Amino acid sequence: GIFNSPFGNIPFSGQLNHPTFHLKSMGINIQKKPNLINLFFFKLLIKTKNLKRIFTIDPLLKKYLNKKKDENFDKVKILPVTANLNVNLHKNMKFIQSDIKKVFNKKAYFILAYGAISESKNIIKLISCVKRLKDKNIKVIIGGKVDGKFKDKLKKAINYQKKLARKIILFDKYLNEEETTILFKKSNLVWLCYKKEHFTSSSVLIKSGMIKKKIIACNHGLVKFFNQKYKLGPSVNPDNDVSITNTIQRMYNKKNKYKVNSNLFIKNNNPSLIGKLVYDDTLNYL
Repeated sequence: GIFNSPFGNIPFSGQLNHPTFHLKSMGINIQKKPNLINLFFFKLLIKTKNLKRIFTIDPLLKKYLNKKKDENFDKVKILPVTANLNVNLHKNMKFIQSDIKKVFNKKAYFILAYGAISESKNIIKLISCVKRLKDKNIKVIIGGKVDGKFKDKLKKAINYQKKLARKIILFDKYLNEEETTILFKKSNLVWLCYKKEHFTSSSVLIKSGMIKKKIIACNHGLVKFFNQKYKLGPSVNPDNDVSITNTIQRMYNKKNKYKVNSNLFIKNNNPSLIGKLVYDDTLNYL
């Protein structure tokens, strides 16, 4: 039939990307509505006889199935969120020649917004809150390729005031491993207070943990879940300017004490880890 295995009697596995149907019942609030069609097809899929494994980076999916006492609970295997960072780069940092390194020649409190720079990263909110703290020596580093649809809006926000523009450093490009490591190593705080439409996990959080950096996280989605688990920093409502501003000021004044355990993250510093885990698991049923 149409809903049976597409591979006949051959055992198969697959990866599930960013499901939403289970999040609300697991206490994770997201703006995106649960996709009931996806839930319907997921239930059909997981009951398929020759399906051996569903891989996902969302640990709540397996907990959801366990909560529902689903007999196919064991078919779900959780993969780690991996990230690539040269954590030992600081040992020879003085020998590195990079324009990015020069940014840190002048003393300041640097907040890093990193990755694929889209509107969902809530960077304009960060910029407006840093503007409120005009007497503080705070600078925002935006590191990563800016989405074409967001570029004009971001540049207008930065150039709105000349004084503010001096507080913003933009690297609108794809950053290599060395450049990325410099930014994470030298920055004081990492921005993860993303908008409510961003409900997925984040490799930025994993990179921050690897190098013992504190974060400001959003209070929703899987970023909130992982931050509650690893305790990298405060979780804040991404729509609340006053709360964000006060939190930045507390972190700047070192009023919030967070002790980051990098050992929880180092094992994820391997871009080929997921491939190896999938391969090893597949060998078990071939």
